[in-house]
Amino acid sequence: LQPISLMDPDEAARLSTSLISEMPTLPENDATITLPEGTNVVIVLMESMSADKMGFFHPELNLTPNLDTLMQRGMAFTEAYSAGIHTHNGIYSTLFSHPALLAQQVMKRGDMPQMCGLPQAFAAAGYSTSFFITHDPEFDNLNGFLHANGIQHLVSQLDYPANEVVGTWGIPDHLLFRHAIDTLNSLAQQGPFFSTILTCSDHTPYAFPDNIALQPNHNEMNLRMVEYADWAIGQFMREVAQQPWFNNTFFVFLADHGASFKSIYDMTLSYHHIPLLFYMPSHIKPTLNSNLAMQIDVAPTLLGMIPSVPNENHGLGVDLQHYLRPYAFFSADDKVGVIDHEWFYVFRTTEKLQSLYRFAQQDPTDYYGQQQERAATMQRYAFSMIQHSQQMLLSHETACNHNE
Repeated sequence: LQPISLMDPDEAARLSTSLISEMPTLPENDATITLPEGTNVVIVLMESMSADKMGFFHPELNLTPNLDTLMQRGMAFTEAYSAGIHTHNGIYSTLFSHPALLAQQVMKRGDMPQMCGLPQAFAAAGYSTSFFITHDPEFDNLNGFLHANGIQHLVSQLDYPANEVVGTWGIPDHLLFRHAIDTLNSLAQQGPFFSTILTCSDHTPYAFPDNIALQPNHNEMNLRMVEYADWAIGQFMREVAQQPWFNNTFFVFLADHGASFKSIYDMTLSYHHIPLLFYMPSHIKPTLNSNLAMQIDVAPTLLGMIPSVPNENHGLGVDLQHYLRPYAFFSADDKVGVIDHEWFYVFRTTEKLQSLYRFAQQDPTDYYGQQQERAATMQRYAFSMIQHSQQMLLSHETACNHNE
């Protein structure tokens, strides 16, 4: 793929740096979370779990009772957005705090990117680092990229009994979680751990597992798979609650991306609007947070909560406990979207066509002609961040200690 050319790279670096440094700060309050030294961390990246599938966001739905309950018991962000529409976007942006670069697959670049993100930070603090998947470790070059960027243990289809593999995507989610618990029990005996678990059952082609206790409420396979994915998470949380390391473990739940539902816009917001939950009952009170949040903000927010882990932020995210994002932005291969609480800006890279919608009112009217200054501000915000991220990759500024 050709390099992204949204704006001048030098201007992008200057603008993105100033936008981050001038971002509004939140007032200090007693609810700021500080976690003890040695707190374990488990990130659960949920395949295709759009906010539009969840009863927490749409009370008329009954697909996700387990997730809905969890969202009510932790710090839940109601306006969180995925970086892109692919799993590789979600992994890259969540762990390494860089945005999706339109249609580029950064993890499959010929020159292996050296990043500075959560795996390196936790490894430097003496944590074991692990990543669990259901399927082939070569998918999206996960094996090569993650091992080159701080993940010590990649547990995949190659590590599970052959009779547990049920389809294209390897083992079902509930078995993935069971194996993860077994491995984490072992790792916990050696010291603190940082782990990411990537679910996959809610991805076509579907393979609904046999001989499980769940009785789905729906006949349509796509809805049954959402019910199953939620059930598997419920089983996981009930089982981890019995482990000796549970009370010392911080959980982050978010989707790798959302899912495409019928939309009045040609860039589907349900593909990007996702749940984001920070969960540790011993240290986090139930909180609803309606501030804008992005996947790239997970790393700096998490590192800001655990002072004993080095926080060498080489990404473009911000600590959501201290900063207020004016916009969230995201890519869908050939489109860039930018959003605040009322407006939705869309730029189509192929046609160089831009629009501005009042999405909060579900208004299909394109207000770009009447609101060009507002649109230009939103565009500069996203373009500068995306362009600067690419330039950092090209100049190897994403690696830890790159100035040494």
